[in-house]
Amino acid sequence: MKINNNKIKEYLPFILMVLAIGTIAIFMNLNKGDDVFFKLVSSQNNLFQYLGIRYNQWTGRVVIESLLWLTSRVDLLFRILHPLMIGLLGISLYQLLPERKKGTSWLVVVLIALIPIELFISAGWITTNVHYIWVGAIGTFALIPLKKIYEKKNIAWYEYIIYLLAVLYASNNEQMFIALMLFYTLALVYWFIQERKLNWYIIGSQVIMVLNFINMLLAPGNGAREADEIASWFPTFGSLSLLEKFDLGLASSLFHYIFNSDLIYLVLVIFLVVGVFRNSSKLKDRLIAFIPLATSLLLGFILKDYALLSTWLDNQGSGEILRLLYRRFKESSLLYGKGLDISSIQSILTYALMFLVIGAIIYSINIITGNRKETFFLTFILGVGLITRTMMGISPTIWISGVRTFMIFYIAIIYVILYLYQKIKKERKFD
Repeated sequence: MKINNNKIKEYLPFILMVLAIGTIAIFMNLNKGDDVFFKLVSSQNNLFQYLGIRYNQWTGRVVIESLLWLTSRVDLLFRILHPLMIGLLGISLYQLLPERKKGTSWLVVVLIALIPIELFISAGWITTNVHYIWVGAIGTFALIPLKKIYEKKNIAWYEYIIYLLAVLYASNNEQMFIALMLFYTLALVYWFIQERKLNWYIIGSQVIMVLNFINMLLAPGNGAREADEIASWFPTFGSLSLLEKFDLGLASSLFHYIFNSDLIYLVLVIFLVVGVFRNSSKLKDRLIAFIPLATSLLLGFILKDYALLSTWLDNQGSGEILRLLYRRFKESSLLYGKGLDISSIQSILTYALMFLVIGAIIYSINIITGNRKETFFLTFILGVGLITRTMMGISPTIWISGVRTFMIFYIAIIYVILYLYQKIKKERKFD
């Protein structure tokens, strides 16, 4: 009975989170944005007809689209599954940490609550969550067997089935395919080096991922969708070179955190400062740790809020504010993949600042962990998050997709925060 009580206390934050989101889900308006379209199409076609239309006219995400078809037809199903998926995300992050303690579980819930609400509703509740949030949750869950393999824990046969189904669903999203493939490849290489043998679960999962991705690439609807998206959202996209598209994805991804107000990123850089200040008395270490926090406060909050206030005073209308800010960022040569312009001091300084911040973050992580292996691990996680957002540079919807394409990047940052929290707390830094 004592063990059960301890477990309840340990997972109480997640239980409360699921109940709170479940209450919110009752009142969600599921008839806005793209949800209206999908409700109409799904109600007029059976599953196979619906998948045929989507596969031939728009996307190869047949696994995700199958669940979208079902939840679009049955509102109650979405209202039940959504809080459970958010709970799955929280518990999966918690399970992936080195230690599982009650204090950490509360922090997981708080950090998930800090994810921008736009990420959940930008294309409508059902559409956005099924394609992005649920993918993030299930993809995070699909990493748990890698931790069990690393710790040489037993995995039951039915667990393998559940994990493989999770891989199948999550890797049906292009960004999560890249993330899972990178994590699983690293795990496979590590396991081979340590054990001098292959792990067939990891290989089997990668086969599923590759087949899934090939199916997405071969979808006839890809060409039609890209043409429509270029015409609608990014008319000059076709003139960009591959290098310019890479620059577009990278610059916009870093710009989002460094130059925009973002609470999760702010928590990360605060933890870096706290950890370094308590781990090192060297002035150099502390100054380097302070760089990400100082830039976040100055550029992401103070200057941005000043710009918002100035725009409001000039235009006296929130609609005008959003229109002008969108146009300002859209017309920025830096964000449009023009690359580093050595003739522009602003361009040079902007790029130099972004890479200075990245270097300071990695350096600070190393000071806190005091371990190159852990530093590499956490840097790899952040790198995967950055890669999954940078790859949006090859999509003409990089702007119109909004913040939802940052989902995996957010999960990566949240995990690093939790890891650092446990690292500092374990050494009694917060006592």
